[in-house]
Amino acid sequence: MAFCGKCGAHTEDDERFCKNCGHELRAAAAPAAAPETAGPVVPSAVPAPVAPPPLSQAPPSPQVYWTPPPFPMAAPAKRKKIPIAYRVAIFLIGLIALYSGLHTLGIITWPNAIVGQLPQPAGAANAALVQQQAFTSPWEVSNGDVHLGKPKWTNNANTAIMAADLQCDQIDQSGKDLAQKRVRLEVPNQPSLQSGQTVEYTDLDIGQAVPNLSKVNCGIMGVAVPGTNMVGTLPAPAGVANAALVQQQSFTSAWQVTNGDVHLPQPTWSNNANVAIQSVDVECDQYDQSGTDQAQKQLTLFTANQTPLPAGNVETFNDLDLGQAVQNLAKVNCGVMGVTVPPGTPGVNVVGTLPPPAGAANAAVLQQQAFTSQWQVTNGDVHLSQGRWTNNANVAVLTVDLECDQYDQNNQDQAQKHLTLSTSNQAPLPSQNTETFNDIDLGQSVQGMSKVNCGIMAVTLPTQ
Repeated sequence: MAFCGKCGAHTEDDERFCKNCGHELRAAAAPAAAPETAGPVVPSAVPAPVAPPPLSQAPPSPQVYWTPPPFPMAAPAKRKKIPIAYRVAIFLIGLIALYSGLHTLGIITWPNAIVGQLPQPAGAANAALVQQQAFTSPWEVSNGDVHLGKPKWTNNANTAIMAADLQCDQIDQSGKDLAQKRVRLEVPNQPSLQSGQTVEYTDLDIGQAVPNLSKVNCGIMGVAVPGTNMVGTLPAPAGVANAALVQQQSFTSAWQVTNGDVHLPQPTWSNNANVAIQSVDVECDQYDQSGTDQAQKQLTLFTANQTPLPAGNVETFNDLDLGQAVQNLAKVNCGVMGVTVPPGTPGVNVVGTLPPPAGAANAAVLQQQAFTSQWQVTNGDVHLSQGRWTNNANVAVLTVDLECDQYDQNNQDQAQKHLTLSTSNQAPLPSQNTETFNDIDLGQSVQGMSKVNCGIMAVTLPTQ
């Protein structure tokens, strides 16, 4: 195999010219010597023999190898250097994304913003002093609750303030006020906050964050000063019904004596439970200078429109009159003693169980009857709402004898009521069926009633 030395095309060994460009591949062979012409013979000395000339031989064709021309390569592009500002921006974006993810998971939290300001309610007691109070704080959501981190209360009035009534509202993205919380601010280790002083708190938990929380507004709604004091707190009695819900209610107010009576101007009831509350029973007691409880007043508080107070909401009242002030009145304490809940509230006022008597007739069938309900006190009577009798036996049951007992705060059985239950059409209740009753009145509520237990004591089977 050979290549043309001019154009580099492939040629065969026996080709003389390049079939691509016509270039002569090798020189032509030298022509043969022409024969000498015979002349006359001259008789002379015999000439010496002459060697025949050598045959002419073409030179060997040169071996030409084609080398591909060099492939043109672009010069390497010059690497651009990323500006430092861009590098910093990329780093910060990554850092923010990391923190955002950790915050979503609840691993890291950070303050969202400074709380906004709530306006003072019209007609508040000591309005001028209230306006001279300042409250500031960042807020954040941690473990599902809204927290105020290192909040500060400053007294800009020219008189000492014993305590302040703070309200914080949670606002969603549409601007709706979805939750309110009242907190009493006091001064640690001193009786009052002097004029010009600031007190800083470690943390204030204002309850579960509402959905789509956008901002938190806070404001001081009232103050306690010498001569017009904040009411103290009365603890709820032990064993009270719905004790957990009672513990989650708060009642705050200032008190003052006007025309000989003790008045609570602008008192507030806060429902910090996770269910709506129909009403609360509040007790306020007056104490003299020796610390003796000299007078008690019970009040039942409802919302202005008589509807249940939703979870996380606050109701404010214009004025509550506690009656004539006792002699040498020194302080007033108030507390929530009980609550009522709307009928059907899940898990609230559930009727307990009374066991059937030993040796009762049709004991096997009796054991397979069940009664469930919720109780509430309405107009002084105990009512069972949505009572359900279920027959789990494999035979029909005509009627059952239901007993319901009322217990006081000391768990003493104070009242018993027997009722005969039957189906609405007086027919036997078939096996594996349930009969529902809209309302059952158990009679007047006993004093200090804390719970109701019910049980089926006997059954009547259809006659054969």
